[in-house]
Amino acid sequence: MQDTQDDDAQAPGAPPPYLEQLLQLYGSPKDRGSFMCAGGIADSVTPPPPPNDAPASPSNKRAVVETEVDSPPKKKSCSTEDYMRQLTECIRERSACDRTREQIDVAECMEILRQDGVQEGSELHFKAMDLFRKSVCRTLFKSLQDPENRIKWIDWTWTHGKLQ
Repeated sequence: MQDTQDDDAQAPGAPPPYLEQLLQLYGSPKDRGSFMCAGGIADSVTPPPPPNDAPASPSNKRAVVETEVDSPPKKKSCSTEDYMRQLTECIRERSACDRTREQIDVAECMEILRQDGVQEGSELHFKAMDLFRKSVCRTLFKSLQDPENRIKWIDWTWTHGKLQ
């Protein structure tokens, strides 16, 4: 019940009070290359000059200068719901991108393994498939230059705890 009262009390279009924590968890909108909300962009319009036949003002009052004020269009305000929807979409995109990168990384490791002469379906092949689930294992495997050392590394890592 307290949350709804807090949401009602904040100004329309203001970021949610927990935005700082969301930014710490998921990064800023600048990380994804676009703004969360934009508006207020319009062509500049100069006001017309004041008319010359303005009535004379009495001497006991201030002089009035009649000028036309063109205010820019109101900035689009984003609600908490909009922020949450955009944040969810950003997380979804980042997650999909991470999965794709991981799949590419695993495929590269498996290709190196094939080039090293490891037969598909062998015990060593299955050990490597299990080890390659972890990014640190893939990175270490790819950093080794000698095919013989890569095969030894798979056996050694499998025997000594899989880099827990």
